[in-house]
Amino acid sequence: MGAQAFGALLWGLAANRVGLQPAVLLAAAVVLAGVVAGLVWRVPETGHLDSQPAIYWTDARLAFDLEPDTGPVLVIVHYTVTPERQADFLAAMGPLRRSRLRTGGTRWELYRDGERPDRFVELFSVPSWEMHLRQHADRLTAADRAVEEAALSFSDPPARADHLLPP
Repeated sequence: MGAQAFGALLWGLAANRVGLQPAVLLAAAVVLAGVVAGLVWRVPETGHLDSQPAIYWTDARLAFDLEPDTGPVLVIVHYTVTPERQADFLAAMGPLRRSRLRTGGTRWELYRDGERPDRFVELFSVPSWEMHLRQHADRLTAADRAVEEAALSFSDPPARADHLLPP
């Protein structure tokens, strides 16, 4: 919504600078360039992805009750990956990052333990406990499940998740 306001300001300034007719012609050229770019760079095909809702995360275990607006919530997932599988693991984490951010995460990071090179820690934050519960119950799809299972398959022992909350 802000792009329309910013664009109006930009084209208004351009019209003041070069005149109305050149500004409109320039705008037409930009639109035409956008059409050509759309023909060259296609939107990725997503028809093969299963977008059916999937509830596969277990309920988060908490030692106390939370208000729905408590947040932000930091989710930490611990992985142990053997050196020969790390390149494939890292490749699998790219799609997992996109899944976490698409389902409500606002930040995502992956770290490697400096003392144990086979340990990785994934961090993602969600604005509130309610938003995280929506991740558990409403936002995940079968495609997200496949992406997550691919990433989790590299960890031996199985990955473990922790939920960190503000005091």
